[in-house]
Amino acid sequence: MVEFIKDSDNFGLYIVEGDVGGDDWLTDHDHIKELDYDLATEGEDAIYLPYAGQIKKTPVFNITIIDFFEGAGVDVSLGEGYWIFNIQGRYGGTSEATRTTKMGNLEDLFMEHLRLDGGALYLGYRKVGEVWETFRDDDGATKYYLKGKLLLAESWRDAQHNYYNWKISFRSVW
Repeated sequence: MVEFIKDSDNFGLYIVEGDVGGDDWLTDHDHIKELDYDLATEGEDAIYLPYAGQIKKTPVFNITIIDFFEGAGVDVSLGEGYWIFNIQGRYGGTSEATRTTKMGNLEDLFMEHLRLDGGALYLGYRKVGEVWETFRDDDGATKYYLKGKLLLAESWRDAQHNYYNWKISFRSVW
């Protein structure tokens, strides 16, 4: 059965490859909501993390200003840089086995994509009401995904809690 993200009730963070299980959502639709997530293999070509709490987009650009006498300055910036998308949340799952498997899949996805031959990754964040976080590509066009590299896939838990905390850092690479 086809289970497009847009037809589900799953809100949260998606990190996926452009072609997942034969579904080339990127070329066919250019929107991550058109992905048939049933074809995804978590830990290999995708991960879905619900219950995102803190979301932060940070520009990391080289700003160069040449200073002159009496406070005069000239902006000679070239627009070099990138965006970092940081998101933090928690995952409780329905059992200890489910929790452990999900965090293991997050680690596997990170390890699978350390090298260049791991395939490009795309991050999408779906909010309630079928609203997707927007990003700009290198041409200035609005996209509902961010192409890039998974920099951090961290998880931790307190012994007395039945959930994992997780943190993702994702760098844009258009």
